[in-house]
Amino acid sequence: MRDGILKGVLWHQGESDCNPESAPKYKEKLKLLIDRFRTDLNAASVPFIIGQLGRFSGSPWTESHEVVNEAHASLAREMAWVGFVSSEGLTSNPDNIHFDAGSLREFGRRYAEAYLECAGNAAADVQKPRR
Repeated sequence: MRDGILKGVLWHQGESDCNPESAPKYKEKLKLLIDRFRTDLNAASVPFIIGQLGRFSGSPWTESHEVVNEAHASLAREMAWVGFVSSEGLTSNPDNIHFDAGSLREFGRRYAEAYLECAGNAAADVQKPRR
């Protein structure tokens, strides 16, 4: 980066990969993307926060949605400085695609909590003495 300081990446994507052809490849592609961001931006410990796709009663999840969701959650468990933000309990606009205003505010709070946790863990790891 020429200007500014990268403090984190918020990732809320995956709907277009929720199909039988793309979903099985999604986890590995996202892992490679996270690694590439960190390498290309010289930001090895930048927090990468993944938001869960909306799960709305008017638009039920398919098996492919479940695969993408598990990719999001498992990368947060497996990779350093990666967080997962649940969308459980949030509601949609009438389009059954986008979150309504109240849910967006709550989702933002959840993103902030996950970011602060990841950023704190990254700072603690960076400050550990090397042996």
